[in-house]
Amino acid sequence: MKPLRRHALLLLVTTILAVASLCPGCSKNPADTDDGQGAATVPVELSSAGMAKRSSGDLAFRYRDLRVSWGELESFLKDKGVIYRPAPIAQPNAPQSDEVKTNGLTTKEQKAAFFYLRGIIQQQALLAMAREAGTTVTEEDKLYFAKRWEEDNPGSKFDAYLSRFKAKPESRLDLSQDDMFLLLKFMDENLKNIKVPENELNDELSRVKLMRNALEDELAKSRKEFEQIPSMDGFQTDEGFKRLARELSDGIESDRGGVIDEPMTRQEIAECNDGQPFLCNVGESSGLIETETSLRYIRVLKEIPGVRAGEPERLEIAQILYAKREIEGLPSEEKIKKDLQNKHYNLWAIKAMSKSLYSNDFECPLFPNILTGWIDAK
Repeated sequence: MKPLRRHALLLLVTTILAVASLCPGCSKNPADTDDGQGAATVPVELSSAGMAKRSSGDLAFRYRDLRVSWGELESFLKDKGVIYRPAPIAQPNAPQSDEVKTNGLTTKEQKAAFFYLRGIIQQQALLAMAREAGTTVTEEDKLYFAKRWEEDNPGSKFDAYLSRFKAKPESRLDLSQDDMFLLLKFMDENLKNIKVPENELNDELSRVKLMRNALEDELAKSRKEFEQIPSMDGFQTDEGFKRLARELSDGIESDRGGVIDEPMTRQEIAECNDGQPFLCNVGESSGLIETETSLRYIRVLKEIPGVRAGEPERLEIAQILYAKREIEGLPSEEKIKKDLQNKHYNLWAIKAMSKSLYSNDFECPLFPNILTGWIDAK
């Protein structure tokens, strides 16, 4: 079995947890934001064929051999906390809220149900594709996925994640543990077949190279300007140094003249400077100190003796700081390739689900527009 790439595992976790996260109690309301699959806002049309006229036995959606009634779906959504019951009883002559109710559901609940149902349909399509492809999961696969999960999520246990799925769910709309592993294996098998067009990869590599060159040019220019600071008026006096810090420093302490709020030992100062010894005395300004992330000058304002015998003195210091832009933070060629592969996997998955849904008599009377803006039109 070839290794599951980290971004593939995280992508699947996003897919699997999409349904679990789309509930009114979550910090991010799916009804008001992009669901990750389409336009930021998708209208929930409650026509005469939709939720407004539903009764328990009416069809909510159908896909292949799976037929789900509104009663079954409603019960499932209530168990998940997507919709609330009972709804508040309207008082006679009371002002009507913007939260219009249809069959006792507020507009917000209707939208939550809309996006939650999208997640269910996505899972059902992926599972059908995995079974058609003959995907099978071995115990070795399960151990491998568990190991990768814990490697990619330090401090987290895979068993805790796995416990979110039941071995035998009460509802057929829930994802079982076996289903979850099946999707992991299916995505891994398909991801390794995704090829990124060479011209697209080269374009992205060129773009990042231009960014890197621009940052390196900026650093060279800033370094040259920063190296002129010691020749500026006031650099060798306390007040002059503080004035320059207020004018030129990137540090958060610049508004107070670059003065560090806590006195430091020479060892602590050295540790902040990648281990470079700090030898300046009171009334002295350092030369240019360079670390991986910054350029700086430091001035010693005051020496504070140790309280106990043998305790090192502490120094009150001020600094003029230039924070380097994160050239190292630009993506590597390997990460660029993985991100593009992830992008093309998403495109493949959307097209594959589109084909599966439209070729297997899919219908959703509850929300006739549920595929709008999500997958390719028929």
